[in-house]
Amino acid sequence: MSSTAARAAVALALSAVLTVTVGSAANAAGPAAGTVSPVGSPLADGDQTGWAAISADGRYAAYYTGSPWWLDSYQLFLVDLATGTQKIVTGGGDTDMPWLSADGRYLGYTNETSTVARIYDQTTKTTVDLVPPAGTKYNKSLFEALGSDGRFAAYSVSDIPYGASQYRVRDRVTGADEAVVPKPAAGRTQGKAGVLGISTDGSKVAYEFQYEGAGPDKGDLYVNDRATGTTRQVDVTYNGAQANGTSTLVRISDDGTSVYFNSAATNIVANAVPAGIQSYRRDLTTNRTVHVGPELDAVTSDGRTGVGKENGLVYKLDLAAGTRTEIGNSKQHWYTGQSIGAGGKALLFTTNDKAVTGIDSWYPAVYVRRFE
Repeated sequence: MSSTAARAAVALALSAVLTVTVGSAANAAGPAAGTVSPVGSPLADGDQTGWAAISADGRYAAYYTGSPWWLDSYQLFLVDLATGTQKIVTGGGDTDMPWLSADGRYLGYTNETSTVARIYDQTTKTTVDLVPPAGTKYNKSLFEALGSDGRFAAYSVSDIPYGASQYRVRDRVTGADEAVVPKPAAGRTQGKAGVLGISTDGSKVAYEFQYEGAGPDKGDLYVNDRATGTTRQVDVTYNGAQANGTSTLVRISDDGTSVYFNSAATNIVANAVPAGIQSYRRDLTTNRTVHVGPELDAVTSDGRTGVGKENGLVYKLDLAAGTRTEIGNSKQHWYTGQSIGAGGKALLFTTNDKAVTGIDSWYPAVYVRRFE
């Protein structure tokens, strides 16, 4: 989740009809629909929570927290939402970008103090560093994405202080570690590259480029097929041309057949779409793109449910049926790309809204909302 889109905070607020419960997360085992519960213990004033993630089965959540003034105070927590128990995975260091396997067993993250990508196995209680083979020139590795069963992991390495020079895919069963070299569109100047997804079988890696220079199109999306060695652009127009606006990646489906993305372009599909940033699904089998709805901020791993925002309102989207349900407004609540679990029945978010947290603070804490 290292792309600029994944790192950018997006707003989500709960509607006034929600029941808010502030206290132990132990009540997360089976709350009624509409309840909101803290993940872990509510923060003391002055602390803040960083990026958070929820497993696809809705059982586990991961987040990091600490003082914004002392980077070595940050700790990464793994929480069992059914029992309310939590444990520290790592303490000290500016740790961010948590990513959970579907069952919550594997937790990927980057400890930015040591600039090393890691995977924690909560069953064996062991941690593995993701670094390239000996002889590869680099000064840091950053965790990017984890396949739903935890076997394949994507991470980036760089031989410069900022920006990825290449992506790598690690097969945790065989130990194979292969490079995926990003390729920008012809004639474009690369600025920053980021990856947001990998299919469960590790065969497809989705990533984005953000370009420097003038012009309305400052971002393109690509999928690398590791089986064939081919790379293709995803955010092209309905007739295969370059789009006229910036696109950002949301997610690649577990089976590697679909890519969900946002775009400011007006010519992705032939028919007219509402003004502003809109979301799309690219079918990698048919090479066709369809308009999904308003800007997406998260999609479930099976690609069936999303959460998006439009005109200051937030919607839960049934991507299969093409319907939406308004769930609030977009003020003071934030969430990340891996924030929907349990088949769309649980939504993880961070907020500093006193009506939810009970604390008058600039800094947010993590909460989970149950839809059913």
